[in-house]
Amino acid sequence: MLKDVKVDGKPFASETKTLFEAKPSSYTPSIFNSIYTLILVLLLVVLVNKKWLNLFYFSVIGLVGLFFCLVGFYSFHEEVRWNYNVALFNPLYLVFVYFYFKNQKQNIIFVGKIILAILLIYVVYIVNKVHFYIVLPFVIMHFIFLARMILAGKKHY
Repeated sequence: MLKDVKVDGKPFASETKTLFEAKPSSYTPSIFNSIYTLILVLLLVVLVNKKWLNLFYFSVIGLVGLFFCLVGFYSFHEEVRWNYNVALFNPLYLVFVYFYFKNQKQNIIFVGKIILAILLIYVVYIVNKVHFYIVLPFVIMHFIFLARMILAGKKHY
């Protein structure tokens, strides 16, 4: 573009040289890289509602939260150190899984309420962020799972 620019009627650049020419992208969309696939998988997990699946899901979510917390200790990146998504993928889910596995209803209710409160604070904080709609399926699923488990625990008391 510099060869077309003129200053006082003279060309701005006498000659141009291409240093880098980008090649066209060969991107092919994948079914695994879609929000719709994520929503479908999360919906199936909610509808199946098996104890082993709940334990597995919350264990994975808790481990991701633990990873977010631990990586913040040694990383110098501001994006990682102050990652508020740790409220969505919370290490407390591991405690919740332990009580759920041991079938301790009172502790399930107590930890579940704490996680729900943290999740509500997370939603209030993230509602005006760009990626709110990306994490919304996880937020909805966590609310459904936790509410279902807390209400099931309260029915036994």
